[in-house]
Amino acid sequence: MNPIYQTNSLQEKISILRDLKKQMGFTFPFLVIKRVIQLYYYKLFKNRKFSLNGEDYPYYYALYNGTFLKERAVEIPLVMKYVNNFKGKNILEIGNVLSHYIAFTHDIVDKYEKAEGVYNIDIIEYTPPIKYDLIVSISTFEHIGWDEMPQEKGKILIALNKLKGMMNPGSNAILTLPLGHNEYFDGILKNNLFEFDEKYFLKRITKDNQWIQVDYASLGEVKYNHPFQNANVLFIGIIKN
Repeated sequence: MNPIYQTNSLQEKISILRDLKKQMGFTFPFLVIKRVIQLYYYKLFKNRKFSLNGEDYPYYYALYNGTFLKERAVEIPLVMKYVNNFKGKNILEIGNVLSHYIAFTHDIVDKYEKAEGVYNIDIIEYTPPIKYDLIVSISTFEHIGWDEMPQEKGKILIALNKLKGMMNPGSNAILTLPLGHNEYFDGILKNNLFEFDEKYFLKRITKDNQWIQVDYASLGEVKYNHPFQNANVLFIGIIKN
């Protein structure tokens, strides 16, 4: 089994049951059944890979949050490559995402989501007792300041600038963000207002959620939820200390 997919089976079952419970509370049962059928259709007939910098990654398909229908399918394997390389080290996740899919020891900061082992604190107010060897964040930074009331557009830049102060020498941070959701962050990229050590872009090209690597200069105007639902272009930013 690919190390990206080494999951705790009980954890995966709990995540599936949690997702089913949520959906049963708000939708008709046949829609839940449809989602399960979709998942196994993708697993059986869409067993494919995407590439970033010449390296192939398997798409990550899970029932929780319907990863096979959106950018989670590529975000999770990309980030888990780093997690697997830093096992046994001090890891911080900003935004509680990975624990819904994969069990491993790490610190989690999420201002809003209540869950066991999650520090409910604003990342710009978080003062860790240790430095981290790896910081990861999946589709979280685009919400910082932008989707809060009152809106603080520049808050994401404060959060980005804080990261290196939490990192050990020789450490890395990997962040994934959808473009087109937060106009202020899109402006940060366009005007080089924050220095990422590495920047990569994946573009969704099909309704059934296939992604390819593209150059930033080729993107033009990027819209969220268009032409496909959710992210259409994904930014992957690497920060090194």
